Amino acid sequence: MIGFIKGNFAYTYDNTIVVDVNGIGYEIHVPASSELLFKEAGDELMVYTVMTVREDDMSLYGFMERAEVAMWRMLLTVNGVGAKAALAILSIMTPAEIASAVANEDKSAFTKASGIGKRGAERIIVDLKDKDMGFAGEVVHADGTKSSISRRSGAQKDNAFKVEAAEVLTSLGYSKAEASAALDRIEDSLPSVEEYVRIALRSM
Repeated sequence: MIGFIKGNFAYTYDNTIVVDVNGIGYEIHVPASSELLFKEAGDELMVYTVMTVREDDMSLYGFMERAEVAMWRMLLTVNGVGAKAALAILSIMTPAEIASAVANEDKSAFTKASGIGKRGAERIIVDLKDKDMGFAGEVVHADGTKSSISRRSGAQKDNAFKVEAAEVLTSLGYSKAEASAALDRIEDSLPSVEEYVRIALRSM
C-alpha cells in the first residue's frame, strides 16, 4: 500500500490531481472541497493516500489529513458505501462533521452527498454509531453543546487494525461481508494489520 506521496503539483482534472514524483505523474482522486485542487503548478506537497485494487481498476485516493484517511476507511466498512461515495461524503463534510452527524442521527447531512440516498444515510448512521471516532476530534451535539470523542485504549486499537485489515481483504477481491465475518472470528489482541490479514486469509 502507498501511505503518502510527496512531490510537485502538476495539474488537476475532475477532482483528480496529478503529482510529479521524479518524473512520474501519480493520479490521485481527492475530495471536491480539498485545498489540493487549488495548488499551483510546481508547488511541493505531500498527500496521504490509500490505494484500492479491484479486478478492473487500481486507484489512488488522497487527503490532506490523516483523520480524513481514517474516516474514509471507516465509511468503506458500511455496506453499500464504496470508495467514490465515501469521497463524496468527505467532499461536503469534515471528519468531525461526519462524527457529529452520526451522533445526532442527522440523515439529511449525508443525503447532501452525491450518491447517498435516505436508505444509505440510515445505514451509515446505524453501522457507525457504535464505532470509535476519536481521530475525528470534537463533536457538536444537536443541542449545540460540544464534546471530545474519547479515545478508547486496548480493544479500540485492535478494532482500528481490523478496519484497515477489512479494506485490505476487499482490495484482494473478497466481499465486505466475507471480510467482516473472517475478522470477527479473530480475537482482539493482535499487534498489527498484517497479522489480522494473514489469519483471516487462512479461514477464507
